[in-house]
Amino acid sequence: MPALITPLHADQSVNVNTLRKQVNRFLDSGVHGLYVLGTTGEFYALCTNDKLLIAQTVINEANGRLPVHVGVGGNSTEDVIRMSRNMADLGADVLSVITPYFMKFTQAELLNHYERIAEGSSLPILLYNIPLFTQNILEPDTVKTLSSHSNIIGIKDTSGNMDLTTSYINYAGPEFSVLGGTDSQWLDVLKAGGDGAISALTNLVPTLFVEIYRSYMSGEREKAEHLQQLIQPLHEATGKATIPAALKYLMHSAGFEVGEPKLPALPVDNELAQALTIVVEDYRDYLYIYHNKG
Repeated sequence: MPALITPLHADQSVNVNTLRKQVNRFLDSGVHGLYVLGTTGEFYALCTNDKLLIAQTVINEANGRLPVHVGVGGNSTEDVIRMSRNMADLGADVLSVITPYFMKFTQAELLNHYERIAEGSSLPILLYNIPLFTQNILEPDTVKTLSSHSNIIGIKDTSGNMDLTTSYINYAGPEFSVLGGTDSQWLDVLKAGGDGAISALTNLVPTLFVEIYRSYMSGEREKAEHLQQLIQPLHEATGKATIPAALKYLMHSAGFEVGEPKLPALPVDNELAQALTIVVEDYRDYLYIYHNKG
């Protein structure tokens, strides 16, 4: 699933028209779901009204053709439950709940946080572990306990730690989905027994990621390995600026007018822009460009 970026106008307002076009581009590219208001979507810098607008736009445009996963995480358990109910009213299919951030919490506190959210939500919950940015990590034992809750269906792990991801896979039951969130480890997650990935770079090259999945699942392992190796230069390039500044510039270079990152993040500087323009040229065959579709 692509972790959708949030297209912006020059005045930093949400570019609804481009967002609709991107949804249709992903639908045509063969992805298996849509994931909005994650880290790549700059959820942390968006007001509540913008979050509701983005979710409603994607849900309406998808129109039941693909499941829509919506990020509702935050630092207040009560606020997350309130936002969860709002997104359910809009028609979301799954709620993604990042761990609380800023303050470091105990595993007991994280467990209580998620259990209360799951009890207060009518929709299935996807846990979201990204300790680099939150300073909180969901330990395998905590995930094992949460996986037994009927309303908690899986986890997106963006720890970058394959040992941890593998522990989630081994600890949780077969009905609990483990999805990678680090593009460079997409194939590693599948090989470890995971179910897929929620990917930032799928915004740029959706057909490449779809083909990795298809190749691996159909037994074309060498092809899958080759395609995974193609991702590394893009992964390294997007790590050279504040998320998602480099990715937005890559998309701009490919012809998608997605705007600049949400302040306080700044656009990439001229030196990096030149380097990114060169990088994107190697991926023209995978861009699956639908500039005027939507």
